[in-house]
Amino acid sequence: MRPRLLILRTPAGAAPEPVRQARVGLELPVSAAGEFTLQSVLDPEAPRSQVAQWWWRLTGRLKRDRGYAVFVVDAREVLERRHPTEAAWWRQHAPHLCVPGRVFAFDCACGALRP
Repeated sequence: MRPRLLILRTPAGAAPEPVRQARVGLELPVSAAGEFTLQSVLDPEAPRSQVAQWWWRLTGRLKRDRGYAVFVVDAREVLERRHPTEAAWWRQHAPHLCVPGRVFAFDCACGALRP
């Protein structure tokens, strides 16, 4: 069984505040064992294509953070059970993220790992 991330504070991100606040109190399965350094984009105009993401990385627009990775599909399923309206926001406004293999990057300060 994968460890879970208990969300204790509103995570950073490009989603509206109510959508991000809805995650507080949720336990999300992490996609990797524990904390690691990752590159994330906290910009609503973030690139969707691999080439554009590569360009952002090359030009320094990607931010390096320490955090936890959670598969988007898993996070959305957990959110759907408690807050269906907020989960629908992701399907409507970020369908390119709602596919298998994509991950949300949660900063370390927003939660704690649970076995």
